[in-house]
Amino acid sequence: MSKEYVDIFVYGTLQRGLPLHGYLAGAEFLGRAMTTPDYTLTECGIPFMYQNGRTAIRGEVYRVPVGPMLHALDRVEGAYTRTLIELAHGPVATAQAYIMEGSPDLSSAWETMLPGGDYRVAYDADLIR
Repeated sequence: MSKEYVDIFVYGTLQRGLPLHGYLAGAEFLGRAMTTPDYTLTECGIPFMYQNGRTAIRGEVYRVPVGPMLHALDRVEGAYTRTLIELAHGPVATAQAYIMEGSPDLSSAWETMLPGGDYRVAYDADLIR
């Protein structure tokens, strides 16, 4: 028997109060969370989370029903791969997150590192938009 839901860790514009949060309308908010320090977070107006880094990423975890809502999230996050990750702190030990494949391109002027691992801090400070 398969699960009827998927726990999703969101770290960018899907978080509460941010532009794409409406895609999670009806999902159960489980709480704030932080990943293990194994990732890199960059942004170019939107965030990119990469594996094989050294930063713990802060975000939120939602219990998303399998079906139309999950399919809509997969479409809106189409450039990313939904991947199982470990959480260091939060309401669950593991969740799925939308991760960018490859490595960040920090040599370009358009992609910059968010060393604190918290997209919301940069967004709220008007550093992004």
